[in-house]
Formats: sequence, structure tokens, C-alpha cells
Amino acid sequence: MSRFKKFAHSLFSGYALMGANILFTFASVPLALHYLSKSEFGLWALTAQLAGYVALIDLGMSGSIARILIDYKDEKEGTNYGKVLLTGALVNLVQGLLIFIFGSVLAFFLQDILNIESTLRRDFLLLSIGQCALLGGGFAVQIFGITLIANQRYDVGNYSHAVCFFVNFGVMWFCFAQGVGVYGLLWGQAAQQGIAIVIATAGCIRLGMLPARHRWGRPTWQLFCEVFSLGRDIFMFALGSQLVNASQTILITRILGLEACAVWSICIRPFSMLLQFLGRINDFTYAGFAEILVQNDHGRLLRRFKSLAVLSASLAVISGGMLVLCNQSFLFLWTKGKVSWPLLNDGLLAVWLVTITLGRIHTGFITVTKDFRVIRYLYFVEGIAFIGASLFLLPYGGMTAMLAVSIASSMVFTLQYALRRTAGYFEIRLVEPSFRWLLPAAKCGTAMIPAITILWFATTSCGPLVLFLLRATIGSVAAGLILWHWGLEAELKVEIVERIKRKYGNLNG
Repeated sequence: MSRFKKFAHSLFSGYALMGANILFTFASVPLALHYLSKSEFGLWALTAQLAGYVALIDLGMSGSIARILIDYKDEKEGTNYGKVLLTGALVNLVQGLLIFIFGSVLAFFLQDILNIESTLRRDFLLLSIGQCALLGGGFAVQIFGITLIANQRYDVGNYSHAVCFFVNFGVMWFCFAQGVGVYGLLWGQAAQQGIAIVIATAGCIRLGMLPARHRWGRPTWQLFCEVFSLGRDIFMFALGSQLVNASQTILITRILGLEACAVWSICIRPFSMLLQFLGRINDFTYAGFAEILVQNDHGRLLRRFKSLAVLSASLAVISGGMLVLCNQSFLFLWTKGKVSWPLLNDGLLAVWLVTITLGRIHTGFITVTKDFRVIRYLYFVEGIAFIGASLFLLPYGGMTAMLAVSIASSMVFTLQYALRRTAGYFEIRLVEPSFRWLLPAAKCGTAMIPAITILWFATTSCGPLVLFLLRATIGSVAAGLILWHWGLEAELKVEIVERIKRKYGNLNG
């Protein structure tokens, strides 16, 4: 299968997974709110966020193993590929045990630090331990998922996880109906994860991604050092990213309480979905970029990366506009008016969506090159600065102030540095990635503002359901036209049209 076909399959399956995730999220939240109190729902959101921090015990090893596997996966002779697989499997097993032990012990100390209500402390401990058990178990056998990623077969994992979301929902609903309470969320997650692991393992075997019996070799200290060296850099990078993009729930719980945590968790769900939508394009291209880099095709790499950067920036601006247009009416329908927040927050979310997307495009490419340099520490510094400013401003400005801090810290620290790194790597002027590559996105934004404004005021008098449907439908059509007309490079447009024509011709033939 060609690199483009792998990317196309990965992207399509990624959006199928995202669609399943959206259906699961938008159905599970009302279901959970029906059976649980706001505090209990906030408790689940909090423990899930804490599990994300415990997962940092990965130390970047998973990404490191996947990247190094790409270097060796096309070797038909020798045992290097098998050695990396075995080394990675042993590392993952140890990490799984550490995650379970460390996370379970940590939960006992956090209940006081986070001011968990006395009536919810037992649930907090059991949920945290359960999350760590699932997380550790997943880590112990994730080498099969890593192998699929290294071979650009994201589609196998994507389709399996899409199906498993429905399994999760069914198990969770059944448990709620049986009076299990907040633990129903845990049982649903366990069912989803277990089936996904089985499918990933079977996929690697069925697609012949595992070495022949005499090609396995043995784990080596040299390979472990290579994995650890790259993993160390990825870990620092991931830790900083976690501090910047995933500390909000913890900070809100500590300062504003679990009910405010529930409001935050629900109101940013559409934002999170859009972030996933935009991230799919980047995630599924990086393995292909790594292959081009290994082949030393510098010119092709620049063209492909530039197209990705332009497309992603334009999509981020378009998506941010749709978020501002639709989030208020959607939240009203979704929660039946139980949960809401100011329109200003949606505007800040839109800006944050753009800054995160721009940052991820360029910092993600740094992981492809395996040359982290200052970025490994800069992201961490940004995270510390964000937390410090949020702790000071959150009691006074609430979630609005925290969103503003998120945007400012992203722009001041990693984004400007990542743009410089891109310019330096491709030996181009800084004005290219920081200005000229962003012109299509700026044009999209200029066109979106009046379109959103007109549609907003034209539909204000409609009922809640009609209001949302009109804004979502008309806004999406307008956004699509704006994206095609102003948001894409001419070269990319031509390539898309040519591929559609070839496909259409093949179908006719």
C-alpha cells in the first residue's frame, strides 16, 4: 500500500473514530448527568485528568519506540526490528507496573491536596486506583499498538476503537441501570480497552508485522539506551504539554470546586472534539514525514510540511469560528440548560484552538527530526508559568482568566521558538512559516467574521433546536466554501482535484 493510501485510510478511519467518540461523548454526558450528581461527574473528570499525569511515567518511551521502529521496519534481513520490538515490550511491561503502583499510592495523598469532599473520598480513591489499573494494563501490552503506528496502519486501531466506544456506552449504561453509580464509567472503559487490545494484537499477527521466528534477536542495552535517550526528550516535551493543556481541571477543582470542574469539562467538549479533528491530520502524517526524512528527500519534505501547515492553520481558524457560532446553542440543547458559560469564553477557546494547532504542527515536526534541543525544557517552563499565573488569577477572573493565560503562555514560549526551528531546519526565512504560510488562514478569518456575525443576528429569534441547526448547517456550508476559496494552496487544490478525477475515472472504468 502506498504512503498516500495509508495516509488516506488512516485519516478516514481517524475521522470515523472521532465520529464514534463524538457520538459516545454527546450521549454519555447526558446519561451520566441523569444518574450522577455534578460533583460525581466532576470527580470522574478529575480522576481521568490525574490518570493523564500518571501516564507520564511512560517517560516518552512509547513515542521513542515507534520512531525508532520506523528506522528499521523496512530491513528485510537482520534482527534489529525484532530487537526493538522485544526491548520495547519489556520497557512497556515495567512501565505498566510502575503506573499502577505509583498512581495508586499517589491517590492517597491527593485527596487532601485537592480538597476532596469527605463524602466522595472513598469514590475518589477507588476510581483513581481503577484508572491506574486500566492504564497500567494498557501500557503493558501496548507494543502491538505501537507496531501498527510505526507501519502506518492507524486504521486498524481506529476502527477497533470506534466499535469499542459503543461497547463502552452499552456497558456503562447497563452498570448505571444496575445502581453501580460512578463506577459504571470505569467498567465501560475496561470493556473498551480490553477489546481494543485483542484487536491490535490480532492485527499485527494478521498483517505480518511481527518478525519471522529467526529474526527476533534479543533485547540489547544499546537499543535500550537509544530508546531511553529519545524517550527522555519526548518525556520532557510531553510533561510540558500536559502542564499547559491538561492542568485546567485540576486547578479548577482545587480553587473553584468539583461543580465548577464539571462545568469546565462539559463546556470544552466541543473544543476538545475540534482539537481531535485538527490533530488527526497532523498525527497521521508524521510517520510519513519520518520515512521521507530517512530517505533524505529534503525538497519533498518541505513541500509536504508546508502544505500541512497551511491546511491545518486554515482549518483551525474555520473551526474556531464554528465553535463561537454554535457552542452556546449546542450546550443549551445538550444539557437541557443545566450547564452554560459566557460567550467570551467561546471566543477565547477559538483563539486557543488556533494557537494550540499552530504549536502542534511545528513542535510535532521536531519529534520527527529527533532533535529536540531547547524545546524539551521550554515546554516545561511554559507549563510552570501557566500554572503559576493561573493560580494567581483563577480566584479573581475564573475560567475566563485561565483561558487568557493559556493563550498568552502558548504564544510567548513554545510557538515562537517552534517557528524559528522550522525556519532553521528548512533553511528558509522566518517570515515564511510565521507570516506567509499563515496568510490563507488570515484570509479565512477575515471572511468568517462577517459571515458569523450576520448568521448570529439573523437566527437569534429562533427556537433552541432550529437555532442550532440553522447555525450549524449554514455555517458549515459557508466555512467549507471559505476554506476552499482562501484556505488552501493552489498546488494542493490541483492535487486534490486530480486525485478525485483519477478515482472517478477508475470507478467509471
